[in-house]
Amino acid sequence: MTNNKGEWIPVAECLPENNDDVLVYDGSDIFVAWYSGIDGNWCSADNRFDEYTPIIAWQSLPEPYKEKSEVLNDN
Repeated sequence: MTNNKGEWIPVAECLPENNDDVLVYDGSDIFVAWYSGIDGNWCSADNRFDEYTPIIAWQSLPEPYKEKSEVLNDN
């Protein structure tokens, strides 16, 4: 499931699609992680999870930064 950008979804209501990178909130920090539906665990690149890390909510990642192109005038 994806959500509207910027809206937090409680994990008690819904989990993200398997292995999709999302923002997660553990009650004190916000970071990027993914949910592994195969083993039912949250994962992150820095291995910050253990059995005591409570993920409270998640949301889709924002769109990547794109530089604004300059408008050229032929005046």
